[in-house]
Parts: sequence; C-alpha cells; structure tokens
Amino acid sequence: MFSLFAGRLKIRYELIEHQWLADVIVGPKKHQSATFELKTQDFAAAKEAAMEVYKRFKAEQQGDALTCWNCQQYDAKAKRCQVGVPECRNTGGRFAVSCALYLRVKDGTTGL
Repeated sequence: MFSLFAGRLKIRYELIEHQWLADVIVGPKKHQSATFELKTQDFAAAKEAAMEVYKRFKAEQQGDALTCWNCQQYDAKAKRCQVGVPECRNTGGRFAVSCALYLRVKDGTTGL
C-alpha cells in the first residue's frame, strides 16, 4: 500500500482481482470517502489514474473550501489537529479561515 497527500489517497494492490485500487478520503463524513478500481496492473498507470480520481472526487465533494481537513497539520486518521488548536473541533473545521497555523495540503488540485 502507498499513501499520498497525508493519507488522503491510498493506493493498494488487490491480489484476488489482480488490480490496483484507490482509497480516497477527502473529508470526515462517510460520503467523503470512497474506493475506486483503477483497472490496471501497472503501478505507474495506477498512480496516475489514482491522482486523477482523487482530484475529481475532491472537487466534487469539497470544492475549494478552506477547512481544517485541508490543513497539513490535521491528522485525518485521528480526526484532530496535531498542533492542538481546540477551535478546529469546536467549529467543525471552519476555523481554518482564521487560523494563523493553517498550511494547505499540497496535492495539485488547487492553484495554492
């Protein structure tokens, strides 16, 4: 398994079906995560396809919203701010607009 963008995109090989899969998580809600079949056995092709799937799914689910989820310092697995900013949880992630420690995850989906 390979992980990109702070764990928001995971590429894994399915041995039974002999193909690569992409697990995409773009937010804390259940509908903001999905698994996609990449329909290839070649890793390089799978990586490129996974990047495109990630970009499309993120744009579809989030747009360009400025949220704590899109910050490099947000631990997606633990669902908390690694720096310990309590407003992150109290505002549902909307504190990112006012946060002086905000660093956008660099994933190529935005011009930032």
